[in-house]
Amino acid sequence: MLAELISIESEAFDIPVELVYAVIHAESSGNPLAKSEADCRGLMQVSEEVWNIFMKGKSWHLAYNPEENLRCGIRYLGDLYKMYVSWEKVLQHYHSGNPDSNRAVTERYVKKVLKQAGMMNGDRRWVKRKELLPERTKNPERITKESALSWAWKVIGDHPDVNDIYLVQTEM
Repeated sequence: MLAELISIESEAFDIPVELVYAVIHAESSGNPLAKSEADCRGLMQVSEEVWNIFMKGKSWHLAYNPEENLRCGIRYLGDLYKMYVSWEKVLQHYHSGNPDSNRAVTERYVKKVLKQAGMMNGDRRWVKRKELLPERTKNPERITKESALSWAWKVIGDHPDVNDIYLVQTEM
C-alpha cells in the first residue's frame, strides 16, 4: 500500500520515486515512529513547521501516520524542487533548512541520498522525459533511450511504474 502511495504522490509532484525511498532510508530507516531530537517525526522526519504548511488543519500527531507523513514529505520535496531545480539544493534544504549549507554532515547526507537513489553523477538537474519531449519532437511516443543519446542529456534509467526515462543535462 505504501509503495503505491509513494508512486502516486511522487508522480503527482514530479519526484523520482528512488529519491523518496532514499530519503526515507536516510531519515528514519523506514521506521514510521521515528522521532529526532528536533522533534521531526515519521518516515520522512518532517518538522512541525513543515507539517503545518503542507497538512493545513491536520493534527501534528498524524505525522506518525505513514500515509500522511509521506504525503507531507513528498509535497515538501516537490515544493523545494520548484524553488531550486537542483536535487542537491533540495536535499541540502531538506536536511538543514538551508540550500547553501556546507556543513559536513549535510554534505554527507546529500551524497548518501543521491547515491542510494542512483543519482550520483554530478548532476545538476534531473527531469522526466515528458518535460523535454514536446520541445524536442512532434511525436514524443517514438523517443527511445538511443535517440535521446544524441541530445545534450544523458539517459540515466527507467522508472518501471510510470515508464519515464530520467535524464540529466550534460556539459556542452
